[in-house]
Amino acid sequence: MLLCRAYADSAAGDPTVGAAILAVIFVGALISLAHDRRRHPHLPCRDCGGTGRHFSAWRPKASGRCQTCGGKAVRRRRGSGVQ
Repeated sequence: MLLCRAYADSAAGDPTVGAAILAVIFVGALISLAHDRRRHPHLPCRDCGGTGRHFSAWRPKASGRCQTCGGKAVRRRRGSGVQ
């Protein structure tokens, strides 16, 4: 509301209002990203595809625990922090 009032009262072509709107959008996007990383800190493992198993390239039926995720099938998301 305050931002709309400042935009209406400013002279046409005032660059500070545009910069303020852009800053508010940028801060809002950062808050949204931080909230999403906090709610969903894990992603599926890239190497095993979220299965927790690693299949052999030489023997078609041989499988074992994924070495990247340790068989958990998930990995920590970058920027999710320590919990």
